[in-house]
Amino acid sequence: MDYGEKKDRITVGVLLDSVSGYFNHRVISELLSSSAELGIRLVFYFGGQLDQDRTSGNFSWIYSLPDPGIIDALIVLPHSIAPYNPHSATMAVLDHLGDIPIYSLFSFLEGHYGIDCDETKALERMIDHLTDYHGYRRFAVLIGPDGDGTISRKRLGGIERRLRDHGISIPPECVFSGDFSPEAGKAVAHAILNQEGDSPEILICMNDQTVTAAITELQNNGIAVPQDVAVVSFDETDSTAVLPCGVSTIAFPLSSMALLLLSRIRSDAEGTTPYEPEQRLLPARFVHRTSCGCSQWDEAELTRADGFTPPDDRVEDDEQLRKSAALQHDLRKIVEGCVSSRNPEPFRVFMDDTIRNQRNVGEVPSGILDAFSTQWTISLVTNPNAEDQTFLNALFIDAFRRIMQFNIDAFKRMHQRDLGALDFYKNGQALLAEKISLHTSLVGIGANIASLGVDRAQLVLISPYNPELGEVRIDYRRRSPLTIPEGNYRTMEIKRLLVEGIDATGDPIMVFCLAHNNATFGYLTMAISDSQYDHYSLVQESLSHIIEAAVTNDELSAHIRKLTRNNDTLSRISQVDEFTGLFNRRALYGRGKELFDRALAAGKSSCFIFVDMDGLKTINDSWGHKEGDTAIKSLADIFRRTFRENDLLVRYGGDEFVIIMADISRDALNGALQRVKDQLASFNEKKKHPWTLSASWGFVFNAPGERVKSFESIIEESDINLYQEKRKKKNAL
Repeated sequence: MDYGEKKDRITVGVLLDSVSGYFNHRVISELLSSSAELGIRLVFYFGGQLDQDRTSGNFSWIYSLPDPGIIDALIVLPHSIAPYNPHSATMAVLDHLGDIPIYSLFSFLEGHYGIDCDETKALERMIDHLTDYHGYRRFAVLIGPDGDGTISRKRLGGIERRLRDHGISIPPECVFSGDFSPEAGKAVAHAILNQEGDSPEILICMNDQTVTAAITELQNNGIAVPQDVAVVSFDETDSTAVLPCGVSTIAFPLSSMALLLLSRIRSDAEGTTPYEPEQRLLPARFVHRTSCGCSQWDEAELTRADGFTPPDDRVEDDEQLRKSAALQHDLRKIVEGCVSSRNPEPFRVFMDDTIRNQRNVGEVPSGILDAFSTQWTISLVTNPNAEDQTFLNALFIDAFRRIMQFNIDAFKRMHQRDLGALDFYKNGQALLAEKISLHTSLVGIGANIASLGVDRAQLVLISPYNPELGEVRIDYRRRSPLTIPEGNYRTMEIKRLLVEGIDATGDPIMVFCLAHNNATFGYLTMAISDSQYDHYSLVQESLSHIIEAAVTNDELSAHIRKLTRNNDTLSRISQVDEFTGLFNRRALYGRGKELFDRALAAGKSSCFIFVDMDGLKTINDSWGHKEGDTAIKSLADIFRRTFRENDLLVRYGGDEFVIIMADISRDALNGALQRVKDQLASFNEKKKHPWTLSASWGFVFNAPGERVKSFESIIEESDINLYQEKRKKKNAL
């Protein structure tokens, strides 16, 4: 970046896992709103989550795209792109991106500028309120992705510490694992319903996506919130507005965080401030509503006594208040000038600008409506002259007519986008069923892309001859003829995708990877013309399936897959578990399946071993998570020393492991398992730790030439065998 240069427009990249989700939608919306105010153009790169499961790796190739020749700065949300390992996995991604100034949001990364939210006081206040005011003693917690540096572990630690101050502990069976998804919320609701003994009085969910699903599922099964089970949450998104009760939550000042971060980026880019590592913390707030058990009377009393935020009011952070005050000030000056001159034109221009600024936000928010209503009343009071009041009434009636029309149009656009996305998906399924060629598929995609309501889109496929080059297959512009070339494609360097693609548009851009079944085929870039972008994930999924099927039909997939695998930009990140150094679950379904298929095709034996550490929870509860981490790494080291170099060693998740062996006899298998037992015994004899390292396993052995089940069913069968062994151990005690 050329510091010190005054720029009309700064381009800032944003790394996020997905366009969908309550939290992501709010982040995108707030960044778009602040960027429009500061003259910053945003480019969103959606690359999935790293180190989660077998479906997350396909899209992560997109994280190698940001280029210092195109992007002036990069915002990364570590807890979004790597929720299980936010710091080391994110830093590994950034190591490949060259000399781009990095800024982190909701996290701090060593050597970079970052803004995070300090939840400490708010969390303490929440626990004090739940215990002291409501008297709750039986707590349950639904956590999200768990690991070193994860937001779940940080929040759970804060909850447990404050509860200990009140003499309360959470039973192990009431700490439920999840992944921030609605499915996790539904699962915890059923777990509470099926729990024996005293059920929890209060459930703490780690985000609004899970709390919305949990409350809905509880109430669908006859459990009232908060009468039967009280519930609190984190994040404060609009998703909870659909619930019959107001959700008590810990809210963060995202509007302030977004504006502060983008202002600093603009200042650094222009040389007003130096780019340097810095950590900024903004405080969160505890907002209590009816879901924790408060009534309207309770809330009024607490507000007077303790200054709590009133129920069912969205938290307005300092930046929102600043914007509101600025709008009110400008509005007052404009109105006073119009009344004096009897010229309504400045007010209409101001009105049009105000509405235009909401283009990427959607409908005109209630705060702006309140500001105009308040000013209308004030202006009428301060201008009692009948002629002035007639002028003012005409001015504001026209303003509200414009606002209402804008909101009606926004609703129509949203409805059309939803219908367009559904039509696109339906027509895409029809293309899949026809088993047509790649070119014919692209013609079908081009014929339907207008239904998405985008102004500009470009589909670029990776060249089958050079993975660093892309071929422009669809270049869509609204109200322009669309031609799908059959050959002589315009090519570009993948890293120049934006500059030679749709950079000319002044709109923010979203970039998606087109990938399926462990192969990356290309990229889709779309300009964001309004706030209706929720359906883009559905478009990405549909296009990925269509392209993959069409490429297969054209018998090009093997070549593209090979080139994609040879592009090692993110291969280590995609397939290695950073915590243990073993392969991760993604590698299991990639390398592992290849190992299995080769053995099957050659008529050789194979073996699947599913391993589960014994007693990890006891170690964590008795000696802390650091000792639990040591136990997991120690078991991984034993596997490395025990098995052969060509065996695939996988950390499946948490304290579970999978080992795949090929071309092995039963005697050699039994010998390997005996070596594991011997290594465990040797480790424990040294007594370097206060705990005992133990593991159980189940396996499936496929004899040479034997007819076997599918790869996935063998993993499942070995898992079943593991738990049979664990039951035998338990019964033997």
